[in-house]
Amino acid sequence: MYETIKPIDVLVGEARDGHAELVEASVRGSGIVNNLYRGRNGEETLALVRDAWRGCTDAIDAPSLILLDCGLPRVGGVDVLRVLRNDRRYSWIPIIMMTTAYSRQQAEQCRRLRCEAYLTKWTVFLGLPGFVSKVRVLANRAMRIASRRLSTSQIHGHCPVALDRHSMLDAAQIDRHEQERIAKEVNDASVAS
Repeated sequence: MYETIKPIDVLVGEARDGHAELVEASVRGSGIVNNLYRGRNGEETLALVRDAWRGCTDAIDAPSLILLDCGLPRVGGVDVLRVLRNDRRYSWIPIIMMTTAYSRQQAEQCRRLRCEAYLTKWTVFLGLPGFVSKVRVLANRAMRIASRRLSTSQIHGHCPVALDRHSMLDAAQIDRHEQERIAKEVNDASVAS
């Protein structure tokens, strides 16, 4: 049925406790979660990702998947997406945007910013097959990219944080090609479901 996927770390950016619990239950139900973290607003969500990148000892591991509510307080979810996509250190992380009410304009904006999916929260809460297959595809993709980034850092004899600018640009270009290929896989999976 499904191939075995190594569990991944997931970060959920969601302000409402009830919504966060439903998202967490649905993501855990996909069977691919190792650790699940939560940012209660946009600033906290960005801080969690940045602390992981800097290698802070008390920080989470870099998340392999991020689910963001478009309506996060302080820094909105779309703004968090924009920040992460414009920073080469984080641009490889797959991001699913969630919204209470579908907006064609917001959906287009998120797609231009290269989110992997723009879904209503009910699709996420109910763990519909389309959502579960997207999460599994993205988890698989995240593991491939993470292993490629690790092998790149080993070749250069550095930890990922210490890669020189040229190596980071090469990795970012590979990641962009990988994102395009996986985006096609995700679209094909959503058409099939």
